[in-house]
Amino acid sequence: MKIYLIYIGCFLFFLTVAGFTASYKKQTQFTYLLFFWMIFCVFIGILELVLLSHIKYISLLPPTADPEPASANVHALAPMPNYWLRDVSLPQVFHPHFWAEAWREYGDYCDPRYTEDTNLVHYMELFLALSSFIYIYIIYQLMTPIKKKKQLLLVGILMVSIPATHFIGTLIYFGTLHKYLNNKPIKKTAKFWGYLSLNGLWLVVPILMIIRGRQIIQRNV
Repeated sequence: MKIYLIYIGCFLFFLTVAGFTASYKKQTQFTYLLFFWMIFCVFIGILELVLLSHIKYISLLPPTADPEPASANVHALAPMPNYWLRDVSLPQVFHPHFWAEAWREYGDYCDPRYTEDTNLVHYMELFLALSSFIYIYIIYQLMTPIKKKKQLLLVGILMVSIPATHFIGTLIYFGTLHKYLNNKPIKKTAKFWGYLSLNGLWLVVPILMIIRGRQIIQRNV
């Protein structure tokens, strides 16, 4: 199975889970979108914790570039075939090494710091992972009937504070990446811009989360 099909399957899986949780208690389409995002962040958080324990392995992987990596960190081994067109078996998807290669792909084409030993971005990813688990509590509270205003108020506060830290963290990430690339330029391919733009989701969606959180707070103060 091609890797890009695996990612499409993951996307559909998140949509299904979000639809199930949102339907448990009637929700608006806006809240459905937020459910999808929170479930996605929890999954990413789990992956990040697993991958952070495999940093050494990732740094030793051959570049995923095709035919030459954008990063200056060219490994002595020959590069892998085009990442998105590689064939993998379904059991491989559940192995950390499959996702480690995705991390390496991002590092080769967008942010070389992800191919290096522990540095600032790894600590930022750790914070993102741990803070995202708070979304489990928010999802649970939004799924179940809540009678006490204090509980709703807490949910609203969390829906403002957690996305706000993610928003600020993303701004810091872009700033540090800009500084890094000024000192160690890489070839800016279509993959570079594509991967970099995905980080923008952590700017846009947190704003929507904050708006929803403020609405909950205003109704329960």
